Amino acid sequence: MTCAFEWGAGKTFRIRQEFLRVADGAPAAELTGVGGLMDLRERRLLDDPGARWRALARAPEVLNL
Repeated sequence: MTCAFEWGAGKTFRIRQEFLRVADGAPAAELTGVGGLMDLRERRLLDDPGARWRALARAPEVLNL
């Protein structure tokens, strides 16, 4: 399985996962999700979720930041 974060200029980001067959490593499925970080007090998405993740992450390169 692979997992890649894709960051844009907006309030959301994409997480792309690829599932591989164990037997031969051939692609079996692909899943793409859209996410965002919400400010619970303001009840709105943060303008730059990547900046917040970068501030919290011990290894931001894992998140493609």
